[in-house]
Formats: sequence, structure tokens, C-alpha cells
Amino acid sequence: MNITINEAVSSQVNIEMFYEDQMPENLMYLKGMFEGKAKELYTLVTNEEVVKYTLLIGLGKEAELTQEIVRNAVAKGARRVRELKLDAANIKLVKSNVLTEVQMVEAVTDAICLGLYAFDKYKTDKQEASELKFSIQEVVEVETANRCVKEREHIAAGINMARDIINEPSNVLYPETLANIITQCGKESGFEVEVLEGEALEKLGMDAMLTVGNGSVNKPRLIVMRHMNAGDEEIFGLVGKGLTCDTGGYSLKHTDSMYYQKTDMSGAASVLGTMIALAKNNVKKNVIGVIPACENVVSGCSYKVGDVLTTMAGKTVQVLNTDAEGRLALADAITYIIREEKVGKLLDLATLTGVAGVTFGNVYTAAISNNDAFYNEFLKAAEVAEEKFWRLPTDARYREWINSDVADIKNTGAAGGGTITAAMFLQEFVEEHPWIHLDIAATACVDPAVRDYEFRGGTGVAIRTLYELINN
Repeated sequence: MNITINEAVSSQVNIEMFYEDQMPENLMYLKGMFEGKAKELYTLVTNEEVVKYTLLIGLGKEAELTQEIVRNAVAKGARRVRELKLDAANIKLVKSNVLTEVQMVEAVTDAICLGLYAFDKYKTDKQEASELKFSIQEVVEVETANRCVKEREHIAAGINMARDIINEPSNVLYPETLANIITQCGKESGFEVEVLEGEALEKLGMDAMLTVGNGSVNKPRLIVMRHMNAGDEEIFGLVGKGLTCDTGGYSLKHTDSMYYQKTDMSGAASVLGTMIALAKNNVKKNVIGVIPACENVVSGCSYKVGDVLTTMAGKTVQVLNTDAEGRLALADAITYIIREEKVGKLLDLATLTGVAGVTFGNVYTAAISNNDAFYNEFLKAAEVAEEKFWRLPTDARYREWINSDVADIKNTGAAGGGTITAAMFLQEFVEEHPWIHLDIAATACVDPAVRDYEFRGGTGVAIRTLYELINN
């Protein structure tokens, strides 16, 4: 992918954007076929010798314009270029009284880099496509726009890597190979990676995480990523659930949901994607990401319903459901990042509860926090990134639902409020640190794609928001 500013490329196609309420007279003959409505796309075949096509893209009414509308619309145009088997396009940037020029360039870059993503590495009959070139035309602040393009390309690289590993099958991606991939990403992007396993995890007392992974021949790894680029400033902590295969254990998942067990490491993917974006853009912050990577499968060594585990924090947990394993692995990872890495603010991401999707579908991501100020910072970043989150309550009565008669707590609550009680379980381990939990169960992987710049499968949810939160 190659994106330039004001450097016209030799191309057979031009892309132009139009507002619904500002359609030019010379296009009125297309009424009924193209009217500039949001995400409308019309391929106009010209009689010119060089430029054979003009792609008309609708942005809707100018007053209602958002970056998300631009992302969706331009992504459709970029895909049409690929469908036409062309290798270059010039994009005329429309002027806006709603978005700044930089915001327009950001959205166009996102659309191209994310919209042309595809996961087809296992198809044997695919044809290798040539590198696509796009030039964004009629930009005034060229130097600023060039910096913007580079920054957004790096963020998109993080998102697309997250998509890649979410989409990988679990016979390819397991704790060891995930650790290898992340180690390579660290070398290429510029962040440090440390991988802990076996005896090292036992010495730390990470019994909960080890027990979850005990049934598999692919043993657990704790993957630690460090982007330390701000001297003695406070360290921001990220924790991502890394279940590369989750059958549910003895509390076996239903056949209908078994296919998606491979995506239970989507929290880890979003943490990795964020670290890639931060490192590639040389963001002057201290950030540490931790991934508890393991598999939850059935064997004679698997943990069982009724077991009592001891976490790294020393709390005991009664197991009522072996498919509530993510919170067990996360509990140890949270304790590790607080006690061993000395982070301040902390945010975790996990495909934790299916009921999060029952509540919000795949539109909003469920959020829980113990700190209003921290959550408000996060929400401002989400508004800039145009990602949607909804905060759920942490009423003390929900905490009572995870009390156990035989241990300190149990790993599932009452029949209702499952997303909340799962988060309340994690809150037991944050040791009063400002903390946000994102339950990305319904937004980390979509089928079919929800947005026009997405591909069926992994989304890389929250990476844009986390980058904005940490960078600014």
C-alpha cells in the first residue's frame, strides 16, 4: 500500500466525494442512481483515453459528516478500485466545514489501509495483487498531511496485525507461536518483549493461569511487552486475554459457538495492536502490555468444576464453571502487571462474556471502571476515535453474587448480570489502581462485517481509542 499527498499517480480511475445537499448540476442526470447519500458509490465510465473511470462517493449531508462516514464511504471506493483490477487511484479531497483537513486525511487513510485488508493466506488459488497506490489530491497543509498519513498507517498496521492473529486457526496460533509472533512484532516495531513460562510462572505463584492451561499440550506463556519511552513517568498498563483455544473445558461449549473459540485471544490482539501503533509512532509514553496466553481444552489433566484455585494475589477461587476461565488467567496477569511491572492506571480487554453481546449486540462494547476521572478520559478518547462504549454499574450488590461458601470468591455469579459479575471478579485483583475493563466479546470478531472498512472476522476493536487515550 502506498499513499501520497498531492503527487498524482498514473491511473485509470479518479475518486471524487460529494455531499447529498451539494450535488453539482452536471451530475443531476444521475438522480435515482447517485444522489450523494452516505456510502453511495457509483462507477462512472468515461470516454477519456487515460482515465476510464470516475468513482463517485456519497458522504451524506455535510452538516452530519463524521470521520466514520468518510471511512466507510472511501473504503467502498478503495475496494472498487481493486475489483476493477487497477493498481492506482487519485482521490480528490472534498472541503469540509465540519471536519478539519487533517481529520479528512486521517479518515481517508484509515479507509484505504483498513478497507483493503483481507485474510486469504490459506487460499491456494489466489492471485498475487500488485501494490495499490493512492494519491490524496487538493490538500493545502501538505507537510502536516504527510505526517498524518504516516501516523495513521502505523495505527492501521497495528489493527491489521490484530485482525491477522484473531483470524488465525488455533492449530497455527497457540501460546508458543503467539509469543513468537509478538517477539517478531517487537523487533520490527521497536518494543521489548519478554516471555515467561513453566518454572518462572510457578515461582510467581500464577496457579490460576497455569491451571486453566494445564489440560493442553501447548503450555501457557505470559507475554510481556514494554514500550518505555518517557523516562520516570508513570507506566500505563494493558492486559489482554489470550485464550488461543477455548473449548470451555469440562463445561463444554455448544457446537454452534465452538468455531469462534479461536477468537478468545482478541483482547491480546488489541493489546498487541496498540503496542505496535505506539512503538511505530515513537509515542513518548511508558506502556506495558501483558498477555496471559493459554488453551482451555478437555483432557485428563484439565481442571474441573468444584476445584479451588489459589491466585497469584493469594485469593482462593471456587470453580463453578470451567468456561469462565478467562477471568482466572486475567486475575494472575493483573496481579503480575501491578506487582512486578509497577504500573499505575490499568486497562484490560477480554472476550469475557457472551451476554455482553445479548445486551449491546456488536455496536457497543461493554465497559466497567472503578474510577470516574479515568473513565471520562477514556470516553473522550473514544469520541475522537469514534468507537462506541457503554459503562455498566458496579453496585456493591453485584459483588455479593460472587461470594463463595468454600473459598474467597467463585468464578461465576448469579443467573443475571453476567458481564458485571465477571468484571467484579477482576476488580478483586486491581488493588485500588484506576482501572477500566472492556468486555469485547461481541465487538472483537464480526460475521458478517459491520462496517465497510472491516473484513469478516477480527476487528482490532479499541486500538484507535487506546492509542488516542495514551498518546494524548
